[in-house]
Amino acid sequence: MLKFLALILAVSCCQKAMACDVVIPPREIPEDERARFANGEQCAAQWKGAWTDASISQAEDLGGSFVVQILKDDGGCAAEVQYVVQDCASGRTAIFGGTYSTYELDRARQLEDGSFQVTDFKSYDLMEEIKASIASGSSVTIDSVLAKAETSNVQSVLEAKTDSRVKINGSRFSLGCGCKLYYGG
Repeated sequence: MLKFLALILAVSCCQKAMACDVVIPPREIPEDERARFANGEQCAAQWKGAWTDASISQAEDLGGSFVVQILKDDGGCAAEVQYVVQDCASGRTAIFGGTYSTYELDRARQLEDGSFQVTDFKSYDLMEEIKASIASGSSVTIDSVLAKAETSNVQSVLEAKTDSRVKINGSRFSLGCGCKLYYGG
């Protein structure tokens, strides 16, 4: 099962990425293969590799200075999904998620829009709970998100700064785009 080979967080101190320039192709990839990198709308980005795809979803403004994106490492038979919840006002980010097998169709859930999702439901349900709390005006902080993730027994939980970069299978993604897009910072 392919997993994140590395999830390395580093503050982007030397060179700030432009608001939606979120994919930074690794230097060791030949120029003819760099076409596999693509920046999308609203901070989305994707790297298509020979055996795995790495991507970050469009940034979603949840209100109250919160932005969420989804990091995904898709290896075909299994994938790892990490929810990235950012509090743009505090400059803090909570990242949590887990691995699922695409063969576990019995774990598929039909969503409201009629599509089916196969995922780590602890993480998915936690993200839905966080979205509902923010929408209802409840007090939500990165500390409360991290605490809920820990008590929900999701597979991985970590904290980062909103301007950090993550590395997924050799592809680097900037986490700062969503806050820049919606909150200018």
